[in-house]
Amino acid sequence: MSGNPYSPPTAQVQDIGSDQPSLERPPLVTIGVRLLWMAIALALVQLVLGAFNQFQNVDDAMSTEYLFALAYSLGVTGVMAILTWHAGKGRNWARILHLCALMLGVLAAVGTYLAMRSVMSNMGSEMPANYLGVGVILLTALKAAAVLMLFTPSANAWYRAIKSSRTR
Repeated sequence: MSGNPYSPPTAQVQDIGSDQPSLERPPLVTIGVRLLWMAIALALVQLVLGAFNQFQNVDDAMSTEYLFALAYSLGVTGVMAILTWHAGKGRNWARILHLCALMLGVLAAVGTYLAMRSVMSNMGSEMPANYLGVGVILLTALKAAAVLMLFTPSANAWYRAIKSSRTR
């Protein structure tokens, strides 16, 4: 060059390590997994509050229908905990199942909200029916935000990188 200070640089510039994707978990995936764990904890609290409320309002032992529903809810919560664990470890199938469960959960949340309103108002419960319904809606919104974080572009790249590192 002629020594012109305003001329463009002549050095070759390239990305370093662009061919090897990072195996470090993106922050949005970490936040999403933590929100899913928070949703599981809140679901367990909601189950305990519901059981406590049922126990206070019924003179005799809990009904078998309620015990079945409680066992079913605990089983579903356990399955969601397993899916959350695997999604945090980079298993693509776990986040896809979380998405499927979210879509079914939105439908179930609407049904649960309507059912809780009806049951709680018929029982004359001290706990307002809207309290549990709002809890279901907020829990579903929390899960939706968490699952959407697992499908961001950086999360997609991370899940692909984890999968390719496992196949090597």
